[in-house]
Amino acid sequence: FFMIVTIGGSGFIGSRVVRKLLESSQEVLNIDPIYLSGCAYSPKYSYIQDRIQRLFGLPQNSIVINFAASLGGVAYFHKYPASLLTENLDILNYVFKFAVRSSIKHIIQISSSMVFEGAEEFPVSEDSLLKCKIPLSSYGMSKLVSEVFCKAFLDEFNLQYTIVRPFNVAGLGEDPTKDSHVIPQLVYRILQKENPLRLYGDGTQVRCFTHVEDIARGICQIVQCIIAEESFVQNTDFNLSSDVPISIEALARRIWEKVYPNEMLSIEYLPAFKYDVKQRISDSLKSRTLLGWKPQISLDEILDEVIDDYTACYGRT
Repeated sequence: FFMIVTIGGSGFIGSRVVRKLLESSQEVLNIDPIYLSGCAYSPKYSYIQDRIQRLFGLPQNSIVINFAASLGGVAYFHKYPASLLTENLDILNYVFKFAVRSSIKHIIQISSSMVFEGAEEFPVSEDSLLKCKIPLSSYGMSKLVSEVFCKAFLDEFNLQYTIVRPFNVAGLGEDPTKDSHVIPQLVYRILQKENPLRLYGDGTQVRCFTHVEDIARGICQIVQCIIAEESFVQNTDFNLSSDVPISIEALARRIWEKVYPNEMLSIEYLPAFKYDVKQRISDSLKSRTLLGWKPQISLDEILDEVIDDYTACYGRT
Protein backbone atom coordinates (compact mmCIF):
# COMPACT_ATOMS: atom_id res chain seq x y z
CA PHE A 1 0.00 0.00 0.00
CA PHE A 2 1.29 3.44 -0.97
CA MET A 3 -0.31 6.82 -0.48
CA ILE A 4 0.72 9.46 -3.00
CA VAL A 5 1.11 12.87 -1.36
CA THR A 6 1.04 15.78 -3.79
CA ILE A 7 2.38 19.06 -2.45
CA GLY A 8 1.00 21.87 -4.58
CA GLY A 9 -1.20 19.38 -6.43
CA SER A 10 -3.87 21.94 -7.33
CA GLY A 11 -1.64 23.76 -9.81
CA PHE A 12 -1.20 23.60 -13.58
CA ILE A 13 0.68 20.27 -13.76
CA GLY A 14 -0.23 18.89 -10.34
CA SER A 15 -3.99 18.97 -10.92
CA ARG A 16 -3.59 16.77 -14.02
CA VAL A 17 -1.39 14.33 -12.14
CA VAL A 18 -3.85 14.07 -9.24
CA ARG A 19 -6.73 13.29 -11.59
CA LYS A 20 -4.73 10.68 -13.52
CA LEU A 21 -3.66 8.97 -10.30
CA LEU A 22 -7.27 8.83 -9.12
CA GLU A 23 -8.34 7.38 -12.48
CA SER A 24 -5.87 4.54 -11.86
CA SER A 25 -7.42 3.96 -8.37
CA GLN A 26 -4.38 5.32 -6.57
CA GLU A 27 -4.93 6.87 -3.15
CA VAL A 28 -3.96 10.56 -3.15
CA LEU A 29 -3.55 13.16 -0.42
CA ASN A 30 -3.28 16.66 -1.88
CA ILE A 31 -1.80 19.44 0.26
CA ASP A 32 -2.42 22.85 -1.25
CA PRO A 33 -3.99 26.16 -0.12
CA ILE A 34 -6.03 26.16 -3.35
CA TYR A 35 -9.06 23.89 -3.61
CA LEU A 36 -8.96 21.40 -6.50
CA SER A 37 -12.47 20.97 -7.90
CA GLY A 38 -13.83 17.73 -9.31
CA CYS A 39 -11.90 15.28 -7.12
CA ALA A 40 -14.03 15.17 -3.97
CA TYR A 41 -16.24 12.52 -5.59
CA SER A 42 -13.45 9.96 -5.33
CA PRO A 43 -13.16 7.92 -2.12
CA LYS A 44 -9.44 7.66 -2.89
CA TYR A 45 -8.93 11.44 -2.64
CA SER A 46 -8.24 13.43 0.51
CA TYR A 47 -7.33 17.08 0.73
CA ILE A 48 -5.70 19.39 3.23
CA GLN A 49 -6.36 23.01 2.31
CA ASP A 50 -3.21 24.45 3.82
CA ARG A 51 0.46 25.10 3.24
CA ILE A 52 2.96 22.33 3.83
CA GLN A 53 4.76 24.49 6.43
CA ARG A 54 1.79 24.12 8.79
CA LEU A 55 1.72 20.32 8.81
CA PHE A 56 3.57 17.89 11.05
CA GLY A 57 3.43 14.34 9.72
CA LEU A 58 2.39 11.94 6.97
CA PRO A 59 1.72 8.21 6.71
CA GLN A 60 5.02 6.33 6.56
CA ASN A 61 6.05 4.85 3.22
CA SER A 62 4.24 7.58 1.29
CA ILE A 63 5.50 8.78 -2.08
CA VAL A 64 5.70 12.58 -2.23
CA ILE A 65 5.44 14.58 -5.46
CA ASN A 66 6.62 18.13 -4.85
CA PHE A 67 5.06 20.57 -7.31
CA ALA A 68 5.13 23.49 -4.86
CA ALA A 69 7.02 26.50 -6.20
CA SER A 70 6.67 30.16 -7.00
CA LEU A 71 6.77 30.42 -10.79
CA GLY A 72 5.49 32.23 -13.85
CA GLY A 73 6.60 33.32 -17.29
CA VAL A 74 9.87 35.08 -18.11
CA ALA A 75 8.41 38.48 -17.14
CA TYR A 76 7.43 37.13 -13.71
CA PHE A 77 10.85 35.92 -12.66
CA HIS A 78 12.44 39.15 -13.86
CA LYS A 79 9.93 41.18 -11.85
CA TYR A 80 10.19 39.23 -8.57
CA PRO A 81 13.64 37.55 -8.49
CA ALA A 82 14.30 37.87 -4.74
CA SER A 83 10.77 36.92 -3.69
CA LEU A 84 10.79 33.93 -6.03
CA LEU A 85 14.17 32.68 -4.84
CA THR A 86 13.49 33.01 -1.13
CA GLU A 87 10.02 31.47 -1.35
CA ASN A 88 11.23 28.50 -3.37
CA LEU A 89 14.15 27.84 -1.03
CA ASP A 90 11.83 28.07 1.99
CA ILE A 91 9.51 25.50 0.37
CA LEU A 92 12.38 23.12 -0.41
CA ASN A 93 13.84 23.41 3.06
CA TYR A 94 10.55 22.53 4.70
CA VAL A 95 9.43 19.81 2.25
CA PHE A 96 12.64 17.81 2.44
CA LYS A 97 12.92 18.02 6.23
CA PHE A 98 9.24 17.14 6.46
CA ALA A 99 9.85 14.09 4.24
CA VAL A 100 12.66 12.84 6.48
CA ARG A 101 10.63 13.37 9.68
CA SER A 102 7.73 11.45 8.16
CA SER A 103 9.88 8.52 6.92
CA ILE A 104 8.80 9.11 3.34
CA LYS A 105 9.69 6.29 0.95
CA HIS A 106 10.47 8.41 -2.11
CA ILE A 107 10.21 12.00 -3.32
CA ILE A 108 9.57 13.07 -6.91
CA GLN A 109 10.90 16.61 -7.31
CA ILE A 110 9.46 18.63 -10.19
CA SER A 111 12.37 20.63 -11.53
CA SER A 112 12.53 22.62 -14.79
CA SER A 113 14.31 22.85 -18.11
CA MET A 114 15.64 26.17 -16.77
CA VAL A 115 18.43 24.25 -15.03
CA PHE A 116 19.93 24.12 -18.56
CA GLU A 117 19.89 27.91 -18.81
CA GLY A 118 23.68 27.98 -19.20
CA ALA A 119 23.87 25.21 -21.83
CA GLU A 120 26.01 25.85 -24.91
CA GLU A 121 25.58 22.50 -26.70
CA PHE A 122 22.21 21.19 -27.94
CA PRO A 123 20.06 19.20 -27.61
CA VAL A 124 20.40 18.83 -23.84
CA SER A 125 20.09 15.39 -22.30
CA GLU A 126 20.12 14.59 -18.59
CA ASP A 127 23.91 14.21 -18.74
CA SER A 128 24.28 17.71 -20.21
CA LEU A 129 23.78 19.21 -16.76
CA LEU A 130 27.31 18.15 -15.82
CA LYS A 131 28.70 20.39 -18.58
CA CYS A 132 26.39 23.41 -18.17
CA LYS A 133 27.28 26.73 -16.67
CA ILE A 134 25.14 27.45 -13.62
CA PRO A 135 21.87 29.36 -14.21
CA LEU A 136 22.07 33.13 -13.75
CA SER A 137 18.34 33.73 -13.19
CA SER A 138 16.92 33.31 -9.71
CA TYR A 139 14.29 30.88 -11.04
CA GLY A 140 16.82 28.69 -12.84
CA MET A 141 19.04 28.68 -9.77
CA SER A 142 16.15 27.76 -7.45
CA LYS A 143 15.35 24.76 -9.65
CA LEU A 144 18.98 23.67 -9.76
CA VAL A 145 19.08 23.91 -5.97
CA SER A 146 15.98 21.69 -5.80
CA GLU A 147 18.02 19.00 -7.54
CA VAL A 148 20.92 19.51 -5.13
CA PHE A 149 18.43 19.02 -2.26
CA CYS A 150 17.54 15.61 -3.72
CA LYS A 151 21.14 14.46 -3.84
CA ALA A 152 22.08 15.90 -0.44
CA PHE A 153 19.12 14.28 1.34
CA LEU A 154 19.89 10.97 -0.33
CA ASP A 155 23.50 11.13 0.90
CA GLU A 156 22.65 12.11 4.48
CA PHE A 157 19.21 10.58 5.10
CA ASN A 158 18.85 7.96 2.33
CA LEU A 159 15.75 9.75 1.00
CA GLN A 160 15.19 8.19 -2.43
CA TYR A 161 14.36 10.60 -5.26
CA THR A 162 13.45 11.05 -8.88
CA ILE A 163 13.89 14.42 -10.62
CA VAL A 164 11.48 15.36 -13.42
CA ARG A 165 12.28 18.22 -15.82
CA PRO A 166 9.33 19.37 -17.92
CA PHE A 167 10.18 21.46 -20.98
CA ASN A 168 7.91 24.43 -21.80
CA VAL A 169 4.62 22.99 -20.61
CA ALA A 170 1.55 24.22 -22.47
CA GLY A 171 -2.21 23.65 -22.44
CA LEU A 172 -5.31 24.99 -20.78
CA GLY A 173 -5.29 26.39 -17.26
CA GLU A 174 -3.18 29.57 -17.31
CA ASP A 175 -4.55 33.10 -17.05
CA PRO A 176 -3.17 34.99 -20.08
CA THR A 177 -3.95 38.37 -18.54
CA LYS A 178 -1.25 37.80 -15.90
CA ASP A 179 2.46 36.90 -16.09
CA SER A 180 1.80 33.62 -17.88
CA HIS A 181 3.97 31.65 -20.28
CA VAL A 182 4.53 32.45 -23.93
CA ILE A 183 1.73 30.48 -25.64
CA PRO A 184 -1.08 31.91 -23.46
CA GLN A 185 0.38 35.40 -23.88
CA LEU A 186 0.69 35.15 -27.66
CA VAL A 187 -2.71 33.58 -28.22
CA TYR A 188 -4.45 36.18 -26.04
CA ARG A 189 -2.72 39.15 -27.68
CA ILE A 190 -3.29 37.80 -31.19
CA LEU A 191 -6.99 37.30 -30.44
CA GLN A 192 -6.99 41.00 -29.50
CA LYS A 193 -5.46 41.56 -32.96
CA GLU A 194 -2.27 43.15 -31.69
CA ASN A 195 -0.56 44.08 -34.95
CA PRO A 196 2.30 44.78 -34.99
CA LEU A 197 2.77 42.00 -32.46
CA ARG A 198 5.36 42.83 -29.81
CA LEU A 199 8.03 40.19 -29.18
CA TYR A 200 10.79 40.46 -26.59
CA GLY A 201 14.16 39.85 -28.24
CA ASP A 202 14.70 39.09 -31.90
CA GLY A 203 12.24 36.16 -32.10
CA THR A 204 14.93 33.56 -32.74
CA GLN A 205 14.68 32.09 -29.23
CA VAL A 206 13.96 28.36 -29.59
CA ARG A 207 11.74 26.20 -27.38
CA CYS A 208 10.24 22.68 -27.33
CA PHE A 209 6.59 22.82 -26.20
CA THR A 210 4.99 19.84 -24.46
CA HIS A 211 1.33 19.40 -23.55
CA VAL A 212 0.57 19.36 -19.83
CA GLU A 213 -1.34 16.07 -20.18
CA ASP A 214 1.74 14.41 -21.67
CA ILE A 215 3.86 15.71 -18.79
CA ALA A 216 1.31 14.43 -16.26
CA ARG A 217 1.24 11.02 -17.90
CA GLY A 218 5.04 10.79 -17.68
CA ILE A 219 4.99 11.66 -13.98
CA CYS A 220 2.30 9.04 -13.34
CA GLN A 221 4.40 6.44 -15.16
CA ILE A 222 7.28 7.25 -12.83
CA VAL A 223 4.97 6.81 -9.81
CA GLN A 224 3.96 3.36 -11.02
CA CYS A 225 7.61 2.40 -11.55
CA ILE A 226 8.42 3.49 -7.98
CA ILE A 227 5.54 1.41 -6.62
CA ALA A 228 6.81 -1.56 -8.64
CA GLU A 229 10.30 -0.92 -7.20
CA GLU A 230 11.88 -0.54 -10.62
CA SER A 231 15.52 0.37 -10.00
CA PHE A 232 15.90 2.58 -13.10
CA VAL A 233 13.78 5.36 -11.56
CA GLN A 234 15.72 5.38 -8.28
CA ASN A 235 17.91 8.43 -7.64
CA THR A 236 18.00 9.69 -11.20
CA ASP A 237 16.51 12.34 -13.48
CA PHE A 238 14.23 12.45 -16.52
CA ASN A 239 13.64 15.12 -19.16
CA LEU A 240 10.04 15.20 -20.39
CA SER A 241 9.73 17.05 -23.68
CA SER A 242 8.37 16.94 -27.19
CA ASP A 243 11.95 17.41 -28.48
CA VAL A 244 10.44 19.42 -31.39
CA PRO A 245 12.06 22.89 -31.52
CA ILE A 246 10.39 26.03 -32.85
CA SER A 247 11.44 29.68 -32.70
CA ILE A 248 9.25 32.19 -30.89
CA GLU A 249 8.72 34.17 -34.09
CA ALA A 250 7.69 31.03 -36.00
CA LEU A 251 5.35 30.17 -33.11
CA ALA A 252 3.76 33.63 -33.24
CA ARG A 253 3.27 33.44 -37.00
CA ARG A 254 1.74 29.98 -36.75
CA ILE A 255 -0.80 31.21 -34.17
CA TRP A 256 -1.59 34.28 -36.30
CA GLU A 257 -2.18 32.15 -39.41
CA LYS A 258 -4.59 29.95 -37.46
CA VAL A 259 -6.59 32.97 -36.25
CA TYR A 260 -6.31 35.29 -39.29
CA PRO A 261 -5.31 33.08 -42.26
CA ASN A 262 -5.89 35.81 -44.85
CA GLU A 263 -4.15 38.71 -43.12
CA MET A 264 -0.51 39.71 -42.80
CA LEU A 265 1.29 39.95 -39.47
CA SER A 266 3.96 42.51 -38.70
CA ILE A 267 6.26 42.16 -35.69
CA GLU A 268 7.81 44.76 -33.41
CA TYR A 269 10.95 43.57 -31.65
CA LEU A 270 11.44 44.83 -28.09
CA PRO A 271 14.60 44.64 -25.97
CA ALA A 272 15.19 41.10 -24.72
CA PHE A 273 14.83 40.16 -21.07
CA LYS A 274 18.10 40.00 -19.17
CA TYR A 275 17.93 36.23 -18.68
CA ASP A 276 16.02 35.25 -21.81
CA VAL A 277 17.53 31.90 -22.87
CA LYS A 278 18.30 31.79 -26.60
CA GLN A 279 17.98 28.04 -27.01
CA ARG A 280 16.22 25.39 -24.96
CA ILE A 281 16.31 22.28 -27.12
CA SER A 282 15.71 18.98 -25.40
CA ASP A 283 16.72 15.36 -25.66
CA SER A 284 14.32 13.09 -23.78
CA LEU A 285 15.63 9.80 -25.20
CA LYS A 286 16.15 8.48 -21.66
CA SER A 287 12.44 8.88 -20.86
CA ARG A 288 11.42 7.36 -24.16
CA THR A 289 13.76 4.38 -23.74
CA LEU A 290 13.40 3.58 -20.03
CA LEU A 291 9.85 4.74 -19.33
CA GLY A 292 8.42 4.01 -22.76
CA TRP A 293 7.03 7.55 -22.63
CA LYS A 294 6.52 9.85 -25.61
CA PRO A 295 4.30 12.87 -26.21
CA GLN A 296 0.96 12.19 -27.86
CA ILE A 297 -0.25 15.76 -28.42
CA SER A 298 1.34 17.88 -31.17
CA LEU A 299 2.08 21.59 -31.08
CA ASP A 300 -0.72 22.27 -33.58
CA GLU A 301 -3.17 20.45 -31.32
CA ILE A 302 -1.94 22.49 -28.34
CA LEU A 303 -2.44 25.75 -30.25
CA ASP A 304 -5.88 24.78 -31.55
CA GLU A 305 -6.99 23.86 -28.02
CA VAL A 306 -5.79 27.14 -26.50
CA ILE A 307 -7.13 29.27 -29.37
CA ASP A 308 -10.58 27.66 -29.14
CA ASP A 309 -10.73 28.03 -25.35
CA TYR A 310 -9.53 31.65 -25.28
CA THR A 311 -11.85 32.59 -28.13
CA ALA A 312 -14.78 31.28 -26.07
CA CYS A 313 -13.54 33.04 -22.92
CA TYR A 314 -12.27 36.35 -24.27
CA GLY A 315 -13.59 36.61 -27.82
CA ARG A 316 -11.57 37.83 -30.75
CA THR A 317 -11.24 41.20 -32.42
